[in-house]
Amino acid sequence: MAYTKQEYHEIGTNTSTGGFGETCFGGQTFRPVTAHTITRVGFYGGKDGSPSGLGYIDLYNCNQTTHLPIGNRLARASYETSDCNPEDEGGIDPAWVESNLDSAIALDQDTEYALILYQPNSESSGDSVKFKSESKTPTYTRGVLLFSNTGFANLAVYSTYDYQFREYSGSVGVSIVTTQACTGTTAQKSIGHGTYQGAGSSAVSQHGHVWDTSTDPTTSLDTKTENGAAPNLGQFQSDMPNLIPGTTYYVRAYVVNTSGTSYGGNVNITTGTTIGRRHWWTDGGEFHWWAGGVHYKVVGIEDTSGLPWWWYM
Repeated sequence: MAYTKQEYHEIGTNTSTGGFGETCFGGQTFRPVTAHTITRVGFYGGKDGSPSGLGYIDLYNCNQTTHLPIGNRLARASYETSDCNPEDEGGIDPAWVESNLDSAIALDQDTEYALILYQPNSESSGDSVKFKSESKTPTYTRGVLLFSNTGFANLAVYSTYDYQFREYSGSVGVSIVTTQACTGTTAQKSIGHGTYQGAGSSAVSQHGHVWDTSTDPTTSLDTKTENGAAPNLGQFQSDMPNLIPGTTYYVRAYVVNTSGTSYGGNVNITTGTTIGRRHWWTDGGEFHWWAGGVHYKVVGIEDTSGLPWWWYM
């Protein structure tokens, strides 16, 4: 199924630019003409210098009066900043920077939403992707431009410009996957859950879960399971072993096909600091206990980090 362009603003005279960095955020709000499910987003711009790392386009609900984003983000699209077209002072050669959202989100008709731009590894005055804004002539009446150079919490309306943007429904390739809450979390392991909801343009060649102590883990950088091909739609799960006790992890389900890797949203877990036990004892330097009808034992001495030794298995 091809993408269908829904709400957009794309005049093309490129009267202004904006770069984004550690504390700089920008974005555009919009109100869909018709209710639809958003799956893909894009802004018009190009890279300045040699940025590296991922940039993000985040979807939020808006306060319908102030136009500002509210609540947790609904979905995220990511792009590799180094892959963007160059943009030089006095010789601009930008292009549309577009990417699929990690979750398909149903949008209501005439309800305001925000698309927020963020590049955590770039500098606002140095290496970054600069997205093109357009003076409100003619006026874009279905949204407003937002910007802050002092953090997300300080986003404000700039009434004289709008970013050039597009948002789409439908899908032409990447599969749709969602992440469900983990179960069975102990000091050193958990079980991840996901649902594979759409096949995209080709069969899934790999699927599983990825996790890390930072949000938005990826298969290229972080710990993952590889459960193989997924010929059928539906739920799946992954055993996540060797976790560190007393640690918060962020987990995402993922699927891979020929069009790329698609991720579900983040869920988080915090591992315990002990395991359940009954009647432990020592014997010749070995520590023994029973838990759930199973006999465990380890050889060693008490841990000096402040955690009880018996979380080792």
